[in-house]
Amino acid sequence: MEVINRDDERSLQYEMSEVGLGQSEAAHSLRQKLEPDGIPSMNLAGFATTYMDSTIEDIMHENMRLGSALPARVKLSSSPYLPPRNVGRVGLSPAPVYARIVSEARAADTRKNAGKSLDRPNIVMNTTVHVCWKKAALLFEIEERYCNCNHGAYTLNAEEAISLVDENTILVCAILGSIYTGEYDDVMKLDRLLQAKKEKGASDAYIHVDAASGGFVAPFMSPELRWDFRLPMVGSINVSGHKYG
Repeated sequence: MEVINRDDERSLQYEMSEVGLGQSEAAHSLRQKLEPDGIPSMNLAGFATTYMDSTIEDIMHENMRLGSALPARVKLSSSPYLPPRNVGRVGLSPAPVYARIVSEARAADTRKNAGKSLDRPNIVMNTTVHVCWKKAALLFEIEERYCNCNHGAYTLNAEEAISLVDENTILVCAILGSIYTGEYDDVMKLDRLLQAKKEKGASDAYIHVDAASGGFVAPFMSPELRWDFRLPMVGSINVSGHKYG
């Protein structure tokens, strides 16, 4: 019999822990050991390895039904954080696909009205973006323009990003919660610089905020932080509940 020892957080065989496990903890531990490696919760390369007590899940479901258990979430639903229309999708990977469709449609209208073509669209982003952004660009044959990270600076450099923007740029991707460090890009600064470039007629691109890891954290932990639709150049946002963010 294998028993979890809480003192050193290691699994020890043929020993009984001095501190017992609760019923739900023991059941969860046994279920984990019975799961095959193919199940997402056993995949250490993914984001589905987190666990939440069923009591909290019950409260979340109750709040969805009654809207009273977590009033902050209800208030969030009517805030500028949400757009007039939103799209539901499963997981993060479809997000850049939707963002690309919307952004290119916007750019096409603008370019068409100006008598210009959109034969070579590009996306500006940091090298720390999720791999799904690179896949989306490859799928739709969109040029990828990357800002490189520097030692000790792993977020998007707003000035460098804007320098890569031209009339063929359809969007600039900002990250709210890097998958490597959890850091936030400075969306406010990026918004200000991109707006200035737009006023000069040099670009019609907008900002997409990839908030998969921070979109459900920032409004509560940093409510004063402006990164959402309150900024004029932010045109789309994606969030992802399965990352606890």
